[in-house]
Amino acid sequence: MKNVDISLNEKRLLSVPEFQIYASIGRNTAFKLAKASGSRIQVGRRVLIDRIKFDNWLDSQTGK
Repeated sequence: MKNVDISLNEKRLLSVPEFQIYASIGRNTAFKLAKASGSRIQVGRRVLIDRIKFDNWLDSQTGK
């Protein structure tokens, strides 16, 4: 499998470090927001954040 660079805006599932970059937040806040927004997904031991669910949740919080 080739290494392919994909923009964070194009990925549906983000790793925690990618989510931190995407949302410009620290690790602890990333876990708190992922839980609060219902966008946290666990696959085995790996934690992923559903970017679309997070974006929809954030839009509803900000009144968009």
